[in-house]
Amino acid sequence: MTTAKVRALDPGGAKVRRTTPKLGPGLHVARIEGAAEGGITVRLASGELASAVPGENVERTFVEECTRDRRTILVSEQNGTIVILGALQTARAIEHDAAGRARITAPRIDLVAEDGVRIQVGKALLEMEANGAVRIAGDRLTMDMATVVRVLAALAELP
Repeated sequence: MTTAKVRALDPGGAKVRRTTPKLGPGLHVARIEGAAEGGITVRLASGELASAVPGENVERTFVEECTRDRRTILVSEQNGTIVILGALQTARAIEHDAAGRARITAPRIDLVAEDGVRIQVGKALLEMEANGAVRIAGDRLTMDMATVVRVLAALAELP
């Protein structure tokens, strides 16, 4: 039986086995318990803690997201190292129809960006910047309002 080295999640806390049995061939489920510069601590389905590394195509921010959301992940052993291969999808994805159109359906959708948001369709453009600047550009703009249009500004320029 081969063993892989395991890092303790909490050095001053509960005792953690320093080795873990070989996982064997195939995919195995686990959950991320914590991450540090030295590696990622995962809890295997057997309950044991083991050190793991992200797979070649697994983004570090994705691993952080899986840690926050307590997602079930898939791991495999490669050359004595436990490698994170991905996560199980347990929520609906963005819906796509046969024409390639995407739809997000929810009571409320929040898009949050640190620097800005840019939506472009052909020559039409909507840009929102972190400093509060908003730009709508295109050949035509039509506003259909059922009641009131209110413009509040220190300065308004119209041609």
